[in-house]
Amino acid sequence: MLKPKGKTIRALKPKKKTQTISQIRDKIDKAFNEYIRIRDGACVICGNTENLQCSHYWGKKARPATRWHELNAHAMCAKCHFLHHQGNEAVYADWMYSTYTKQFMDLLTLASCQHSKLNRSDLQDKLVYWRGKLHEIKQEKE
Repeated sequence: MLKPKGKTIRALKPKKKTQTISQIRDKIDKAFNEYIRIRDGACVICGNTENLQCSHYWGKKARPATRWHELNAHAMCAKCHFLHHQGNEAVYADWMYSTYTKQFMDLLTLASCQHSKLNRSDLQDKLVYWRGKLHEIKQEKE
């Protein structure tokens, strides 16, 4: 094989694929949601332990500042979660206000209104944090 003068030929290495912001968010959601389901262990509304899902008091798309705030999210069974999203928000609100103080709820509401634009580094830090929290709670539950 001939090579140009003064130049070395290197084997082409595959480029390391960079994760998109959306892919990182999805991974954080996965770890966060599993953490919430394990933490609560049962639906906070009816006590069912089957088909648990992670429900956000302040919606994660409408209020992204509290998307991964652990006291803004709780385990709900699929039925209660579905009903919550079909206009039955009062049941979840009643549970929240009976569980937390009004002062806390005011602070959570205020936090949910904050601007939240996270860069790649912030998101990667959150991913490490939530994977760590998930690992810890799994160890505790064993």
